[in-house]
Amino acid sequence: MRVKHTIIEIFISMRPKQWTKNFFIFAALIFVKDFLDSQKVLFAVEAFVLFCFASSAVYIMNDVVDIKSDREHPTKKYRPLAAVKISPFFAIFFAVILATVASLGGWFLNTSFFWAVMAYLVLQLLYSFWLKRIVIIDVLAIALGFVIRVIAGAVAISVSFSVWLILCTFFLALFLAISKRRNELLHGASGFSRGVLQDYSLEFLNQMNMVVLPSTIITWAKR
Repeated sequence: MRVKHTIIEIFISMRPKQWTKNFFIFAALIFVKDFLDSQKVLFAVEAFVLFCFASSAVYIMNDVVDIKSDREHPTKKYRPLAAVKISPFFAIFFAVILATVASLGGWFLNTSFFWAVMAYLVLQLLYSFWLKRIVIIDVLAIALGFVIRVIAGAVAISVSFSVWLILCTFFLALFLAISKRRNELLHGASGFSRGVLQDYSLEFLNQMNMVVLPSTIITWAKR
């Protein structure tokens, strides 16, 4: 029963609901319209699975880093690590396994995809330990994570990616990241685990979105 309980808790920590973000991997496949190329579809699916492993490794590590602040949060305190349902040592060990599988799988898929996975892991670790505490840089890092996903999806199926696709992804992801910060402020999250929110204001975030949203629309219209 204890083993089963641990498996369930570590799976929760992997954040399977967040795997939907990795659907950006399929962006290049969609835009080149190679749905009938079974090999490219297979490579794209493999890339998606590997990025799910990589992103789960990052979520687990982020929970380890934020374990103390999460315990003071009204909802995050129920996360497996914050609630002491799994140990930090085991969580780190499992995260390393996930990251290793993602990296090795990426290498066997192709070397360009491997470097995309490595870039994503490095960026997310920097975000967990440092970047998420720096105003503006935090949302830029989130947007860059989605750009890396799109690039990874393109190199996984060996197709070129356009500047237009990268810019569309960046501005859309940046808009969503800013909107998320705005939502956190509206719901009073600044008093809990996200210290960076203290450096934001609703007016500032609204002004940022007033710049980013038109940029997203204009970039999309330029296709």
